[in-house]
Amino acid sequence: YGSLRNVLQAGPTNLSKIPGVGDNVISYITALNDLYNRCREGIKPTPLMVKTPYNMFWKYLDGLYGSMDYEVLDAYLLDSESCIYASSRLAQGDQCSVSFEPCQLSRLLVDAPPAGIMLVHNHPTGTCDPSLADRVLTEKCQLLCSLHNVMFCDHVIYANGQRFSFYDSGNLHAISVRYSVDNIIRKEGEENGER
Repeated sequence: YGSLRNVLQAGPTNLSKIPGVGDNVISYITALNDLYNRCREGIKPTPLMVKTPYNMFWKYLDGLYGSMDYEVLDAYLLDSESCIYASSRLAQGDQCSVSFEPCQLSRLLVDAPPAGIMLVHNHPTGTCDPSLADRVLTEKCQLLCSLHNVMFCDHVIYANGQRFSFYDSGNLHAISVRYSVDNIIRKEGEENGER
């Protein structure tokens, strides 16, 4: 199967096709896979240094997300000097998607208000190109950060050694203008004034 992880994830049907592998071995490997998955549930990625400068974070992406075979959404908290000082796992999904409840981010922004926040999520199967759901998630997070007066710095999608940055691509600027609380209120006021 090429790796220990692939053996653990092969499943009883595939394992039973291997000569010499009986029910006891299949039960043992299945139990090991369950144990491995339970141990990984509580693992949260953290920067490799106590404080990681934002522009140096990219080299850690492979180590943090390269071996994951399920999608996660992590928030990285930045201080006023643009250094990452903490992280929090907001959601964990399956191979193709991750669902996110906005209240999870709101709680994080209220409990430990950072100067800025960056989201990272991975696409274990596919490319780092953002989907419509990824764009909607980015818009929701921008709005929440604006409500809490926290700078939404970036949403990064990692896949197979590649990354897509909403900031670097220029998409984040348009989203931050459109989904800023001040701009929404101003636009609403202008539309009401025209009526």
